[in-house]
Amino acid sequence: MNIGFVIYSKSQINSFIRSGIIEDLSSLVNLTVFYQGSKPSDNLSPSIKFKKLPRFSLLLRKISSLVQMAALWKYKERSMNQTVRAYASFGSRAQRKQWNCVVVSEMNINLMKRLSVRLLSQSPLFNLLKFIEFILRFVFTRVKFKEHLKGIDILIVPFSGHVAMDFGTYIWLARKMQIRSLALQENWDNLSTKTFILEEPDLFGVWGEQSRGHVRAVHKLFNTKTYIVGSPRFDPYYYQTRKPPVVSLLNNSEIEVVDPYILMAGTGDGADDALLIEEIHQAIKSLENTKLKLVYRPHPQTRTIQDYDNMQIKYPQILIDAGTSANNFGHQIPLVQNCSLLINHFSTLTLEGLIAGVTVVVPLYIGRMSARYRYSHIVNEWHHMMGVGLLDRLIMPKTREEFDRSLRIELVKKDNKLNSPTEINWICQKSNYINELFKIIQSESTKSI
Repeated sequence: MNIGFVIYSKSQINSFIRSGIIEDLSSLVNLTVFYQGSKPSDNLSPSIKFKKLPRFSLLLRKISSLVQMAALWKYKERSMNQTVRAYASFGSRAQRKQWNCVVVSEMNINLMKRLSVRLLSQSPLFNLLKFIEFILRFVFTRVKFKEHLKGIDILIVPFSGHVAMDFGTYIWLARKMQIRSLALQENWDNLSTKTFILEEPDLFGVWGEQSRGHVRAVHKLFNTKTYIVGSPRFDPYYYQTRKPPVVSLLNNSEIEVVDPYILMAGTGDGADDALLIEEIHQAIKSLENTKLKLVYRPHPQTRTIQDYDNMQIKYPQILIDAGTSANNFGHQIPLVQNCSLLINHFSTLTLEGLIAGVTVVVPLYIGRMSARYRYSHIVNEWHHMMGVGLLDRLIMPKTREEFDRSLRIELVKKDNKLNSPTEINWICQKSNYINELFKIIQSESTKSI
C-alpha cells in the first residue's frame, strides 16, 4: 500500500519527524511525507520521500478559519474547556469577564469579529458558511491536489486541535479522492479543547480509552473507527536506557545537573510561570537546602516570554532549560526521570511525570487574581483532567501552607531510589507506537484485497 503522511505544523515536526516515527514507518511501508511551504527537515534518512504540496488559497483559509470559530461558539456546550474558550474569545464584555480563565485561551478578536462569529453560528447562516467552504474547496483545492495525492491508499493526518483549516481540508480531500484517512492524536488535550472536528476521518489513532471517549462524546464522530496506539512521546520512558539530566542553557551551552533539583514546567500560555517560580523559590528557602536546584523548563511554544536575565539574578539557584537543544525530541525525558519533584500547572508534563513515576505537585491556588475560572475548576471540569486526582503521586495543594508542607514532606521522603515508570493506560496506553500504526495499515491492506 502507498501511505501518505501530512505534516502541517511545527509541533508535528517534533512529534513525528524528530521522534523517528516517520523514519521507522518508512522502513515498513511505501511512505510519502507531504508538506506545504518549507521542507520540514533535511536531517533524515535519504530513503524518506518528501513531496511538496500547493498552498491552500488565502480565501479558503480565511473562510475555513471562520467556520472553525463559528463551530466553537455553536457547539461550545459539548465540553467545559470549549465553553470557557468560546465565552472568553467571542462572548460579550460581561461574559468575557465572567469566564476569564487562569489558562489564557482566548484569541485576540475584535468586536466586529466576535459579533460575526456569534451571528454565523446560527444554523441557517452556519450551513451557508459551510456551503461556501465546500465550493471553495472544490474549486481551489480538489483539482490542484488531485495529481499530488494520486496513488495514495491511506492518508495519515495528525490532529493538533488548532482552530485552523488544515486538518479538515485534508480529511475532506481524502474522502473526495476515495482515499482512506487516518487521523492521529498529537497531544493529551487535543480532543477535548480548542476546536471541533467537522470532517469525519475513517480511522482515528488515539492515546487511550479516555481519548477514544472524546472522539464520540465531544466530536460526535460515531462512524469513525478508533484505534488505541499510545504516544511516541512516552515510549522512551518504558523502553530506553536512562540518561543523566542535562539543561540546555540560554547561551546554548549544556550542563549536567548533579545536585538534587525540582523541575518546574511552564504552560503554553506562560502567564502564571513567574508566580509559580516565586512560590517554589520561597518554599526552597524555607527548607534551608542550599544544594537543591530549580530547573525551569518553559513550554516550547510559550506565548509569554519571561525576563530570563532578571530571573537568573533574582533566583541564583535557577537553571533555565531554554537553549536551542531544549526543543529536541526527548530532551526533557532525563530531566523528568531524575527530578526530586515535578511542579507545574497541568501541562502534558504533568502526565509525563506521573508516567515516569515522579511525584507531581500542581498548586491549585496560584493564578492571576483577575481570573475567575481557577485551576480548581479545571481539574474537576475539563474532560481530559477528570479523574486525574485519583492518580498516585499527584498532589494538588489548595493553599500556600499546603504547598510548603507538601514540598517538605516529599523532599524529605525522597531517597536515592530511581523513579520507575508507571502505566496510566486509560489516558495513554503503554505501547510500541510504530508497531500499532503498522497494525492499522496491515488491517486496512487486508480489507482492500
